[in-house]
Amino acid sequence: MAASNIRWRTTRTLTVVACALLGARTTRAQAPTAADSAEMKARHAKFASIEWLTGPSKGRLGEIGEIEVPKGCRLTQQRGATTFLELSQNIPDGNEVGLMLCVDASDSASDDDSQWFVIYTYDESGYVKDDEKTHLNADTILKSLRDGTEEGNRERKKRGWAEMHIDGWVRAPYYDEKTHNLTWSFKGGDSEGGTVVNESVRLLGRGGVLHADLVLNPKQVDSVTPEFDKVMLSTTFVPGSRYSEWKSGDKVAEYGLTALIAGGAGAVAMKTGLFAKLGALLVGLWKVIAAAFVALATRIKSLFKRKPKSGDETPPSSPNSPS
Repeated sequence: MAASNIRWRTTRTLTVVACALLGARTTRAQAPTAADSAEMKARHAKFASIEWLTGPSKGRLGEIGEIEVPKGCRLTQQRGATTFLELSQNIPDGNEVGLMLCVDASDSASDDDSQWFVIYTYDESGYVKDDEKTHLNADTILKSLRDGTEEGNRERKKRGWAEMHIDGWVRAPYYDEKTHNLTWSFKGGDSEGGTVVNESVRLLGRGGVLHADLVLNPKQVDSVTPEFDKVMLSTTFVPGSRYSEWKSGDKVAEYGLTALIAGGAGAVAMKTGLFAKLGALLVGLWKVIAAAFVALATRIKSLFKRKPKSGDETPPSSPNSPS
């Protein structure tokens, strides 16, 4: 079973962050032209249009999730997440429900080591049974992810993008029966020498799966992973959408935990003969960042240093509990 939607994600303010995270390099050897400057100004303006909820505060992930946004982090909703992905040459899949950008704004923190982000998407595929929780085969899953990456590289080559590869696990897949969270992370890179670590958490819910994908510089693993784990502990489904609230008659997903790691619904599509229709989706195997955004790094740090303005996004009210 090949993977169809392994993703390296980014955020719009993280556009700058993203380049630093992936160690992206400029694709032009010559000095910037007037056209380059105009293009960068347009990106800056688009980036500045993103609305953020500043932590510490409680935020929403679409209509299905809630999250405690910690100090030093900002959360944007679907529109902002989509804008950020487009700015960083990522292809939004339409299922984004939020993106969180975190930055160490201290003067001692370097731009390339201070930023990390999480992209949240929701797959309304149904209730995923966890009966595979005691026999997740890490070696088999890793091979599946690598096979899927190779398939994705075919499309990447057509688009003139760098090819991607997976080096191995940072944290092999494991399932937490208390939180119903499935977690794994791996290290990878591209054909141009860039490296990155992707950490993924899948929160199982009553009607689908909330995806949380962390992107960071490999040098940040020891310092950022514990912070990400804390964020995930505060990330929950709203009442009525929780895994424990499933009832007979609710939709059940056509795949289990292993396929969820290997691509979820995309893996089912390939298994059922729909592989030929997944060309565009395969590009999303690796969400990569464009080198043109390195200049945004200072803007990201300044975003976190300034005080929130009245125009910044305010937390939505909590939903009513189901009757």
